[in-house]
Amino acid sequence: MKINYYYFIALLFAFSAKGQYSSSVFTHSSTYSSNGEFKIISHSYDDKFPTDRGFSQVFNISYSKDSLLYTIPRSFDLDENSKNFFLFISKDGKKIAYFSSTNYYDDKSTDKAVMIYENGQLHKKYSFEEFTDCDSKKEKCGLFFNTQQLIDYKKSNGSLLTLKQGTSDEDSYLIDNFIFNKNDSIYVIDARKKVIIYDLNNVNLAPIKRNFDDIYPQIKLLRKNKNSYITSIKSPNKYINDFESEINGEKLSETISKIHQLKFVPINTPEFYKYHLYKIEISGYLTKNGSFDIENFKIDDHLDKDKILHYIRQTKFKSDFLPKEVDQFYFNYFFGGYRNPDDKIAENITLKQKQKREDDFKKRLSLSEIDGIYIPKNMKECMSELDKTLNYESRLELENPKQYSDFNGHMGGLGMWIRNNWGINGGSRLLQYFKDRNLGNKRGENDSISGIIIYNYIQWLKGDKNIWKEWEKQNPTQLK
Repeated sequence: MKINYYYFIALLFAFSAKGQYSSSVFTHSSTYSSNGEFKIISHSYDDKFPTDRGFSQVFNISYSKDSLLYTIPRSFDLDENSKNFFLFISKDGKKIAYFSSTNYYDDKSTDKAVMIYENGQLHKKYSFEEFTDCDSKKEKCGLFFNTQQLIDYKKSNGSLLTLKQGTSDEDSYLIDNFIFNKNDSIYVIDARKKVIIYDLNNVNLAPIKRNFDDIYPQIKLLRKNKNSYITSIKSPNKYINDFESEINGEKLSETISKIHQLKFVPINTPEFYKYHLYKIEISGYLTKNGSFDIENFKIDDHLDKDKILHYIRQTKFKSDFLPKEVDQFYFNYFFGGYRNPDDKIAENITLKQKQKREDDFKKRLSLSEIDGIYIPKNMKECMSELDKTLNYESRLELENPKQYSDFNGHMGGLGMWIRNNWGINGGSRLLQYFKDRNLGNKRGENDSISGIIIYNYIQWLKGDKNIWKEWEKQNPTQLK
């Protein structure tokens, strides 16, 4: 019987999980020590979660007037609606512990799951595998226990959660208490229900590991106390291309047009998709005094980098739209691009660039490796490469799905990874393999291809090691 792959794929990609994300707000937070004598106030400079753009200040609040002790040149992002980020400060105000169950936004570092600071300086950082002593290739790993698996979402209503029938008292306890601070001993219950105890008073000691079932009778009366208070502030609605000079009010996009004698094309116009455009990638901090401090800058070779940099560095921009709560804010979008003002010349440039893309695309169709990643040449190799790529937990979730919603963002993330890294979107020998079988020739079929690979891999994990043969038999090459 031929399987309805497309029905499966529609379900497969209906779910996605959020870890890193961008919002329309940024946050300030106040976190208190368990004895109430110290607090850390964290100020963020952007609306991405999580990043360390910003600064934090530690105060002694045991006297009539708060006394600033020290400043840490980073923020500690917290989100009222998320169970991904937690911050603690010791009873002497000298130690800070920050826990993040997701990688930092735009940061591929994997060793920032737990960050320990002492007297304002970074003392130690851990990956979640190091902190929990878990091998993700062999077992289910995660910094925090996944409480979502306990919730009956069909019966839950808004903030009123209903637990699945048969949930034990021990598991119910974890809904709100998978991480808490008791007298500067931080208890973390990980994805395996292992308890990691970290002593903030002895940061040189390695964390202690215990089994949850063994320690539950001792901690069942302990509860996580609210120690952090978060204020959400609306982010400024402005893009770098719209920054205006304080002197004449001219937008940055207009000035760059004059420098190069090129036409600026906004992103929300038909021309943006009609012509090949010279584009700018730039990010940095706009300060209250109007200076724009560049962090990253990348432009098309047809634009004059030195002239643009010189103008930005010597110009004061209007900054009255910045929130009063910050003295600077991070921006990273320059929307739009530039083209020759002569339509015919712009059209010729566009045709040449189109031909170049087609030539580059054809070259990719024969490459065994793209950007350092091996490209499978057929379905069988897709199966074996996924075996090498996915960790234990990912394979387990794929092998034993209880319902399609169990795939969640893990599945969406896997499909996106396949499309981006195996050249389904940008062209590769694997894409050609599917095109030869009449897949990937129509708009929207790239998602179908990654879904088919994932579906077959699930069967592969369940023991059908000949699934690739069956699929190739059902989908023979159309080459003549």
